[in-house]
Amino acid sequence: MDIQQVVVKLNANIIWHTQLDSTNQQAKVFIENELWQEGDVIAAHHQTAGKGQLGNTWQSMPQKNMLCSLLLKPHFLKASDQIFLNMAVCLSLVDLLAQHHIKSVIKWPNDIYVGNQKIAGVLIENQLQGIHIKSCVVGVGLNVNQLHFEGLLNAVSMVMLTHKEIDLPIIISSWISNLNVWYAQLQFGKYDGISQAYHKYLKDLNQEVNFVDENGTFIGIIRKVNVSGQLVVETKAGIKSYHPKQIKWHENN
Repeated sequence: MDIQQVVVKLNANIIWHTQLDSTNQQAKVFIENELWQEGDVIAAHHQTAGKGQLGNTWQSMPQKNMLCSLLLKPHFLKASDQIFLNMAVCLSLVDLLAQHHIKSVIKWPNDIYVGNQKIAGVLIENQLQGIHIKSCVVGVGLNVNQLHFEGLLNAVSMVMLTHKEIDLPIIISSWISNLNVWYAQLQFGKYDGISQAYHKYLKDLNQEVNFVDENGTFIGIIRKVNVSGQLVVETKAGIKSYHPKQIKWHENN
């Protein structure tokens, strides 16, 4: 079967804004008013209230970084399988960085790291219809041309690693091109292949990590991310699965 004949191919129709509170918020306004097509990208030169995972904020200097939200209609994807969309997006960013000779890893649940420094974050917000995903906003913040991060000791950018500034519209288009590959795999239901690739880049896989949960600090070994999106950790007490709000890395990690 010809993949080009059956797969929805995303085209990066980039809608630029000088400033927004949040590209994800603006994308949801587009969805509510039915002013969009699949593949539209809301991009901003500056965000005043950028959103991160678990209610965190995303800090960025104006006109320096990739701040955008992609609008999707993954009707084929069940809500119970949404973790594989998360994996696909993370892999597309790993691929993008690799094209610039930057080796990165995925820190569960939604961050991209180079070594122990954060270079990108993902925030996916889904609207459900029955058991399937009706629409989806994929928010991405990627540090591109910023050289200094006030108060963020573990942040890094592409320019800091490559010593080359990169055109922001080009980097967004390149990201969409990489995502198209993984989005096609999603549409074909090739979840096992996506999961295998994701785990290849999962930070600290099969390594001892200092964690914090409701009971305090402990050492655990990351074994995998399961189909529910939980982090599976082996501890002295046995195997436990955690949602993002239930566990975090200790500050020493």
